[in-house]
Amino acid sequence: MNDRIKELADQAGVSITAADKKGVFTLLPDKQKKFAELIIRECIEKCREERHIYEKKAEAYDGFVSDMAMGSVRSADNIITTIKEHFGVE
Repeated sequence: MNDRIKELADQAGVSITAADKKGVFTLLPDKQKKFAELIIRECIEKCREERHIYEKKAEAYDGFVSDMAMGSVRSADNIITTIKEHFGVE
């Protein structure tokens, strides 16, 4: 488990130290929801970061490269929207 997952678990109030010998921990339903929401929001934020990178590339170039970068920006927008709708996250 990486450090960011541990941070998100901590934000959700999940005790990682309560894991069994295999590293599996059990979450109460209210903790499950919070932990899942934090992971989903983290995924959306990563998509936004990638979108921003391609947006800057589109601004820096002309022609084909700019068009390709804008295609990636639109794809990132679609992915963000799809994730939000699929999981019911604002």
